[in-house]
Amino acid sequence: MRWIIAAAVLLAFALGLTLVAKPTLSDFETGSLATGAFQPQTSFAEGAPVSVRVRVRANSTRVTTPKLALGTPPNGPFQPTVDMTSMGSGLYQATLPQQPYGAHQLQLTLSYMSLTGLEQALSSGERPPGGSETRTRPFFVEAAPACFAFDTTPDPAGWTFEGIFNGDTTTHVETCPATTLAPLFSWQAGFTFPALGGVSPAEGHGSIQFGVAGACYPGNAPSGFWRIDLVSPNLETRADWQGITGLTARAISPTFIPMQAQAIITVRDAGQTRLFRAENAAGAPVFSPLTGGAWTEVLFANAALPAGSTVLNVRVRMFGAPGTLTTEVLSTRVDGVCPIR
Repeated sequence: MRWIIAAAVLLAFALGLTLVAKPTLSDFETGSLATGAFQPQTSFAEGAPVSVRVRVRANSTRVTTPKLALGTPPNGPFQPTVDMTSMGSGLYQATLPQQPYGAHQLQLTLSYMSLTGLEQALSSGERPPGGSETRTRPFFVEAAPACFAFDTTPDPAGWTFEGIFNGDTTTHVETCPATTLAPLFSWQAGFTFPALGGVSPAEGHGSIQFGVAGACYPGNAPSGFWRIDLVSPNLETRADWQGITGLTARAISPTFIPMQAQAIITVRDAGQTRLFRAENAAGAPVFSPLTGGAWTEVLFANAALPAGSTVLNVRVRMFGAPGTLTTEVLSTRVDGVCPIR
């Protein structure tokens, strides 16, 4: 190998070329410093600090301090975060505090100037040769234990899809048999908040989805809207869902299908079952418009649930306009359903 490199150098000089050196990046990984020593890991608890390290070998270059940017998989956008700190011997390290739930992607950029041919470049007034090296690395922040994050098993975690209804009524308006409708609701690996794809299905992270296809949705509805409810399993024995003051969920709809969503809490109060939703000062329901192709938070905060009531389940309710769908099956997804206290 050495004689090949030497021959390349001699050939470059013979042709009047300058070989531009580049730095080498290795050991770019995320981990924890909880024990004092760096422990590599790719999954973190919500609110825990995320440490990052990389080793740089200059290779006849002058390098700048590596810079980190943070974004969502698979391709950002990335927002600058911190400069890494030199730990000596080419090792750089940084810690990102309290990252929120979801899939994240780190982008590391290292700028450099090659020292090979530097004197010649300076004497000729040319810009010294150089450039930048970029690397990316994913990591995941797990949701709080009470949340439904759909990240542990390949199933909907007990959630169900009740059908397609006319507005706020209980009248079914689906236009296909149950055998066609049921498969439209499922768990999907690799598509998880806030990523738009690109998360490895092998990591187990996912979301629940339901297909929106003209074959099952009505061309018209008396109320002017069709409605679907995604319903949690029974929560009355879940202590972490009792005494809550609200509900938050994340949802994403297909790009060209206008939809609106609500977060619903079902309680048992004095022997009666009641549904609570976000309302404005006039008592009118508040909706969260779903921006096609982007995750949206569906929020129900400051819920004035009756004292002593029992939370039975929660729902993510979505409305759409008849006649806006095609025969192609596209998916609306829900992830990160969490109680607010």
